[in-house]
Amino acid sequence: MKMLTVILLFFIVANPALFKIMRGVLGSWVASAEGLPSTAGLLLHAVVFAVICRVIMRFLARRQMLKYYAQYADEYADEYADEYAEEAEKYAEDKE
Repeated sequence: MKMLTVILLFFIVANPALFKIMRGVLGSWVASAEGLPSTAGLLLHAVVFAVICRVIMRFLARRQMLKYYAQYADEYADEYADEYAEEAEKYAEDKE
């Protein structure tokens, strides 16, 4: 799932059509008229890719953690009451 997400995200961010769109928004320093990226444009898209990828991976990891703690919500309720217990119970209710 994570690998497929990264591949899809890379396909979107590295697409020449997106470089053309960004050229219209940010100017000619991002890409040529054909959609070929400049060095600065490539660096910009690499940073955007890394940030989006990091956010998605944190979201998926948190979701997996909540799924794990939902199994043991009663046992861990006292120990992790502030952090995970309420969210784990909500996840368990949503799952049913």
